[in-house]
Amino acid sequence: MIYQSITVTFDASGEPVTSPASLRSIELATGKQTLLASGENKSYSASISNDGSVVLYLAAPGPSQPVQAFVSRPDGSGRRQLTSAPDGITEAVLSGLGNLAYAVTGAGRLLSVDVAGGNAREIIPRTPLINGILGIYTIAAPGSLIWIKDTGLSETAQWSTGALPQSLGGAQVKIGGELQHLLLVSPNEIRQQIPFDAPTGAQTVEILPSASPFEQAYQVGLSAASPHFLRWGTEVEPAVPGNFQEVMAHGDFSGLVTQASPAKPGELIHFYMTGLGAVAPPVAVGQPAPANPPTRAIAPLICTNLAESPAESVDVRLAGLAPGFFGIYQVSIRVPKNIRPLDFAPGLGVANVYCSAGSQQPADAAGVPVALSGTP
Repeated sequence: MIYQSITVTFDASGEPVTSPASLRSIELATGKQTLLASGENKSYSASISNDGSVVLYLAAPGPSQPVQAFVSRPDGSGRRQLTSAPDGITEAVLSGLGNLAYAVTGAGRLLSVDVAGGNAREIIPRTPLINGILGIYTIAAPGSLIWIKDTGLSETAQWSTGALPQSLGGAQVKIGGELQHLLLVSPNEIRQQIPFDAPTGAQTVEILPSASPFEQAYQVGLSAASPHFLRWGTEVEPAVPGNFQEVMAHGDFSGLVTQASPAKPGELIHFYMTGLGAVAPPVAVGQPAPANPPTRAIAPLICTNLAESPAESVDVRLAGLAPGFFGIYQVSIRVPKNIRPLDFAPGLGVANVYCSAGSQQPADAAGVPVALSGTP
């Protein structure tokens, strides 16, 4: 029998602390346990042959190295690395006889691996799989940067170093049959700017080239505008602990607005968003936004504060493309004075800012941490 375990303890403040997962075998007749692997894995995807003589599991060979498949005996002897895929292994399973392993690579290939000799044979070539698109609230908008996520999206990782090309690292993306402008391609992520003249409605997303016999029918909806706040832990890494996830900066750009450095009522702060649509003066797709003159979103951005009732209008000072960025918008507002105190943080309140671009479009919301009167 093999099993995976995770130990959870609690620190002095009561916060849970999770230890690295471990993989162990247990001999049912005697109860003897053997540690097979321990590390930062969330899952070892372990499997065992029918006769119980071979165990297959996933682990990283070393720090900062891609996860590979390993085999060993249940008593921990005979441990050896079975695969050396440059893009790592995401899933693997052992055949019942224990002579073959089937593994999926980070680039979406399916391999058959001879356990005795380690020889790998490609059964299915790289197969792009789209699990989701970030940088949108409910639908995307022309002109915006979006993040396509999952596996098998490209062969290599490569950033654009200038104006955004329509082919990068041998990869291309089409939405509605039109080539997109690429900022980043990698096996697990593609960042691209949607052309400002892209047609609205449901559009098919294609990742090219693909030699796989399988294809995914993935669609994304496009609307003239659909405001979305960029958030830590999704579009922007890493995640920031706390309840306020939206990316926002103080008016003088001296630092980020956070619970530790809250905004003040009436202060000018800056959000970063996607989905505000066309701008004036126009900016060519794939070109960084200018600082002088600044651009402004054509569709009026309407923001309200719903921290308390009734809702109050929020003063939007600027809504346009962020200078130097591709398809990311800067929205500058005055922090409203109607602030709801937070029970869990004395001296700290929140302004709940909802922004929409027209009555027919959904509104996205951001929570602004605000220092109450008499606090820093």
